[in-house]
Amino acid sequence: MDSQLGLIEQSFNNRYTLWVHEALDELPDSFTITDPSISGHPIVFASRGFLKMSGFSRAEIIGRNGRMFQGPRTNRRTIMEIREAIREERPIEVNLLNYKKDGTPFWMLFKMSPVFGKEDGRATHFVAVQVPIVSRKHMRNSGMSYSEDGGGSRLREIVFGSCRREVCSDSLLDLDRVLALDSDDT
Repeated sequence: MDSQLGLIEQSFNNRYTLWVHEALDELPDSFTITDPSISGHPIVFASRGFLKMSGFSRAEIIGRNGRMFQGPRTNRRTIMEIREAIREERPIEVNLLNYKKDGTPFWMLFKMSPVFGKEDGRATHFVAVQVPIVSRKHMRNSGMSYSEDGGGSRLREIVFGSCRREVCSDSLLDLDRVLALDSDDT
């Protein structure tokens, strides 16, 4: 196990300077960095935003695989799509139901991209950005209603208010699909 932790530490520290490490650590966004060359494809870096969102500490996450966030309602087909993207060293964007440390399920937009090495052009790491998707139940509890205008345009404005049109079109379709999945509020 000590050798595994050494590989994990080297994976991140040998490729990225201390300045990069500190800069990444200051970002409020939710993301993880994994290393496909280490057995089990472990997480080698987790942002503060991700730690806050998941409820785990950095020590509980580093060295573990993303499977630790899956649960009984996680879509297995989506997991297979992610595995295929890793195998093919290509980006992927999916909606995913994961679980926090306390067992609370939550939907997120999961976007993962490979980072390629200069030496051989192979993926050295994968960066996965996780954006929580707010459920209708949560919105009602916070005083916001998805259907207050009959179509959710207020939510669209909040989520995509600063997006460029060509970026937003596919994302709006994904948002509608995820919100439809959340329609039973269970």
